[in-house]
Amino acid sequence: MLLFGIAVNDSILLVSRFRTEATLILKSRLRTDPELANSLFPPMRRTPGGKDMGVLPREERVWLLKRAVAHGTRARVRAIMLTTSTTMVGLAPLLVHLNESNDKDIWENLALASIGGLTSSTILSMIMIPVIYTCTIRITWRLQDARERATARWRRRKTSEPAVDANPA
Repeated sequence: MLLFGIAVNDSILLVSRFRTEATLILKSRLRTDPELANSLFPPMRRTPGGKDMGVLPREERVWLLKRAVAHGTRARVRAIMLTTSTTMVGLAPLLVHLNESNDKDIWENLALASIGGLTSSTILSMIMIPVIYTCTIRITWRLQDARERATARWRRRKTSEPAVDANPA
């Protein structure tokens, strides 16, 4: 449970920062407030994310998404490392073998497993979460583009069909 909580917290920190960076980029590129445009009521603002960058030109949005993810990761590295390292330092006293018997204590096993799991989950989340986020957003953009093309094709077909007379005489 300890490992799961910290690993999920690291992922939430990263994705939240990615969305913040994407909002800042949209504000600077569009020169409007995308949070206000996405809200139903002004006090209920919805923070836009990477998928909202789909309004930008295709070549520009990929580069800007990569930039937002890189800046977001760099901004959150310190917070993630502090969280992980303080937990590891807190578990370190459990590694001290106090009794003279050769068998390991349950607390020592817990500390070893937790420290190893924290190390691996931190490394994996710092590498995999940016990759997964970028791929997911790019897939979302492709689906949005396909939906827009299908809608445009349907509208063209709908307007080009000749009217059928209901009562042929």
